[in-house]
Amino acid sequence: MKRIRQVEWSGDTGEGTIFFFVDSETKKKVSKHLYISYRAERKEILVSAKTEDLADAKRELKRLTRSRDNAGEGIAPLATPKLERVTVADLLDANLRRCEAEKLASVCEIRYRTGTLKALLGPIRAVEFRPEHVDQYRERRRKGDGTLKRAKAGATSIRRELEILNRAFRYAVQRKAIAFAPYIELPEIDNVSEIEFPPERVGELVSRLRKLKTGDPLPDLVEFMSLTARRPEGLRNLTWSQFDSETWTLKIRPEKKGNAVMIGLSGALREIIERRLAARRLGCDLIFHRSGRHMRDEKDRALFAGACAEMGLAYGRDGGFTIYTVKSTAVGLMNDAGLSHAEIKDRSGHKTDAMMLRYLKQRPERAHAASEKVELYLAAKREAAAEKRVVGAERVAVFPSVSEK
Repeated sequence: MKRIRQVEWSGDTGEGTIFFFVDSETKKKVSKHLYISYRAERKEILVSAKTEDLADAKRELKRLTRSRDNAGEGIAPLATPKLERVTVADLLDANLRRCEAEKLASVCEIRYRTGTLKALLGPIRAVEFRPEHVDQYRERRRKGDGTLKRAKAGATSIRRELEILNRAFRYAVQRKAIAFAPYIELPEIDNVSEIEFPPERVGELVSRLRKLKTGDPLPDLVEFMSLTARRPEGLRNLTWSQFDSETWTLKIRPEKKGNAVMIGLSGALREIIERRLAARRLGCDLIFHRSGRHMRDEKDRALFAGACAEMGLAYGRDGGFTIYTVKSTAVGLMNDAGLSHAEIKDRSGHKTDAMMLRYLKQRPERAHAASEKVELYLAAKREAAAEKRVVGAERVAVFPSVSEK
């Protein structure tokens, strides 16, 4: 006897169907219980509802098609026919539209890296994405695949691209475009340079930056960074709403899971803010800006490289100086000035001593200063010991002899 399926009710999200089995000739119902059909991993799963009541069957369908319950029971993640057509490229495009709508400062970089991700991972269906795809992506990027110039990518670039991919998956889950986000392992990196910009040449650096392009905000940004150890990305996004003109302080929001800080604007820092007030643009709330627009990292790097060339200093991450080396200089200057670790963290925003100390570099001057402190301490101890011996000798001398008695 041939049996056909008669649709009785469909789930609200189209994830499953409840139906009876009927005879193809008599058209009469031949199944006692209702049946449920739903899709998972591109397969149709058919189970009995074990009830004749439609309401109970609906509740069972809802239970089976909830990813949380499925995960708890070890059932494969759901994938409806619509979800199976969603590709990684679709998710990346949706995430890029979100970034553009939110007007993120890094949208240009996100757009460029999204293109690289789409070139290597775009055609893969989202429900089929696995950790092996991440491993393959890393290897291909190290070889230079994914870009027109075929430049080999380092750990920092690969991590940034995978962060965008991870965000795209999580955004898709939030919008319920897909049921779950896969685990994406990010490469471990330590992007802190092993050197710091020479503290004694920071003034020369700022002067040369001013000469390279008159009126550019980068010299002020670099000088501010050299005194506070703030990250350049954070300074580019500083707004006047964070400035208190009555107390002349800046309240800086947390960066990279750090702490919020308050910077007192005195001396050179006050002069910098006064210059920025003079350069303030109508309709622009940014403290550091170029013609009322966000400062771009590419332009800053080009100017910094030009100043280093004029100063005869190597530029670049491989043994040279970058804007980030100025951050290390600031931590070193604050340490040399006698600020405690707690005071340095109150300016840099680091949560722990370990995070802050990554930026404190070893220098000959610092090494000699430590030795001098030890020597001064030892000299004081020797002097105290000598005074103690002299006092003891005087006491012995004044005792009367036996004959005098």
